[in-house]
Amino acid sequence: MTNTSMKPTLQKRLFSAALILSAFALTFSACKTLPQPLKNGLAYFNTYYNANRLMVVSEDEFFLYDEQQRTTPRIIVIEEPTLVDDKPDDREVPQFIKSLVVKPEKLDKARIWIDSVLIKGSKLLVRHTESELIDQTLYLMAKAYFYRSEWHNSQMKCQELIDNYPYSKLSPDAHLILAETLLMQTKFSQAEKALLRAIDIAWGQHRYDALSEAFRIQAELAMHFNNLEEAVKPYRRAITQADDRVQQSRWQLEIGLLYYRKRQFGDAVKEFTKVLEFAPDALTRFEAELYKAASLTQLGRFNEAEKVFKEVLANRNFAEWRSFSYSEYIAFLRLSARPGIDSIFALTDTLKFKEAPATARYRQALDLFKHHEYDGAQSLFSKSLVETAPTYFYGSLYARLLTDWKTQMPEAVNSIKFYTLLRSDTAAYILPAQDSARRTAANSIYRIGRIHERLGMPDSAAKYYQAAVTICPDADTNRARYLYAEAAVAGLDRHAAKASSKAVSRADGTTDSSEAAKSRLADSLLKTIVRLYPLTQQGIDARIRLGYTEQFLVDSLADIMQSADRFRQIKQYSKAMQKYNLVAGRYADSKYAPRAFYAQGWLYERELGKRDSAVYWYSRLVEKYPQSSFAKDVKPSLDALLQERRLQDSLKSLPKLPVATSSTMATLQTTSGSTSLSTTGATVQTGAPMRRRQ
Repeated sequence: MTNTSMKPTLQKRLFSAALILSAFALTFSACKTLPQPLKNGLAYFNTYYNANRLMVVSEDEFFLYDEQQRTTPRIIVIEEPTLVDDKPDDREVPQFIKSLVVKPEKLDKARIWIDSVLIKGSKLLVRHTESELIDQTLYLMAKAYFYRSEWHNSQMKCQELIDNYPYSKLSPDAHLILAETLLMQTKFSQAEKALLRAIDIAWGQHRYDALSEAFRIQAELAMHFNNLEEAVKPYRRAITQADDRVQQSRWQLEIGLLYYRKRQFGDAVKEFTKVLEFAPDALTRFEAELYKAASLTQLGRFNEAEKVFKEVLANRNFAEWRSFSYSEYIAFLRLSARPGIDSIFALTDTLKFKEAPATARYRQALDLFKHHEYDGAQSLFSKSLVETAPTYFYGSLYARLLTDWKTQMPEAVNSIKFYTLLRSDTAAYILPAQDSARRTAANSIYRIGRIHERLGMPDSAAKYYQAAVTICPDADTNRARYLYAEAAVAGLDRHAAKASSKAVSRADGTTDSSEAAKSRLADSLLKTIVRLYPLTQQGIDARIRLGYTEQFLVDSLADIMQSADRFRQIKQYSKAMQKYNLVAGRYADSKYAPRAFYAQGWLYERELGKRDSAVYWYSRLVEKYPQSSFAKDVKPSLDALLQERRLQDSLKSLPKLPVATSSTMATLQTTSGSTSLSTTGATVQTGAPMRRRQ
């Protein structure tokens, strides 16, 4: 975001002018109306001036907070496409945009001032509708809302400025903020349009500060979607059309850094060399020389790299940034197999900036990880956790995943052993395979598989996912998640997709058998999910990937219900129950579910004579689907069954009568002459339904 803050000297001049305008205002106090220029002046100094002053103070605080980062070289990290796949997709906010968010601890020092800007800005918009300062006020409010992370409000103020003041000098700034707010809301196409408009207007106004920011965002956005060439284009265009050689050198540097991040080190060396053809400032020159040496190191051109490193380390203009030089020099020593890494690390610990050596430790940890030295990698990842370092996110992620791997692996191994015991013939009568135990075991194994996947080990992850699918009970919908995870590592993830496309493009027109097998496996797993768990989120995603329509689900459930009806007709009630229960349990949201509940209750009542079970299914039908026709039809039967059950329960609750003997019968005959009971000695039964005498 560009900063259009006023200089302090200008503020003093404006304050002096305010006194003059106030004197004029007293002169015209007797008049009913004031001249419009004087109105504008009073509006400015009474409202806008104070709002702008508060914004200047706020941004000064932000500047002090970021001063160290703004005056130090950047740490550029080479992308590792084969490792952890936790990068945002097209539904997430890009990482480079997240960096623009004003953190709470940063905002706290200026929060009152930012709030005051909004209050004063609102007053000006209401009280001075004809002021010539409306566009500037809208811009101040848009920035204030942006700093408060209120994206929609910021967007509205930008749009209001753009629509009503298209020729304002602040139009490119408004378009930039608009683009940033749209990116925060993941509205990428709209953001790109706003960026293009900002660039066009900034060219016309010779606003190179706005151009630089727009190009940076445009390039980073292209990089976010893995389009290197589209990322380079805006900087190429800018260099061609600009006259400022210092600015040209900065844009040229950005091109080199783009190639460096994408591991195209030969192109990076060429682009970094071109930076010196312009007029770079000290910081730009340092970054160009430093990452040129780093690129040469990655290419294995160690003699050339060493020469550049020595020149950088010997340059007094770069003395303040030696920790950055040493961090890249550590990579040179490591890759060229030269001694002295430990001593350089010890030296960096005494220097000012800790981000660079933290990054060096992160890179060394990656090397150990790639060579399966996990204990050493975990230790170095933990030592690399400096929050201001750009590798902090991935370093902490690797450290946590390796820790989780150590702690959870024994549980997963025990789960596999446990299930193996459950399935053995000798243990079948001792330790039955209960569903709850199987669910717990499957979940622990899945978690270990997930750790392996996130660590960039898809083959190992696939084995654990397969084990989780095997162990998990069929009725557990978590099994759909395990199946989908197995499909992902087989052929749906980003890396497999890349490998698959390469395999298809072989010169002889054939397809790599292993990749073809993975693709078939992925499709088979997706079809299984759609068939067994179509209403889960994984089932919905699988259906979309396979290109199935909603009618597919309807047709599948119809087949299941028809199969259940056929089993019922030939009196294979257990198989019919299984089908009905499948629909009632897994597809409770489908239109067939009420009939499945009804069918089970009907079978229990009419065919199996189990009235308690019938009551259970009828009750669930009425509870879950009260508006369905089946619930309305079954209500009389359910009421009758419930009444019968209540009567039986009341009769069962009566006290049992003693066995009738000769003495007790004599007593009864004495006390009740009108009652004659059998004297056979039988026990009086009280639990049977009573019938009225005819």
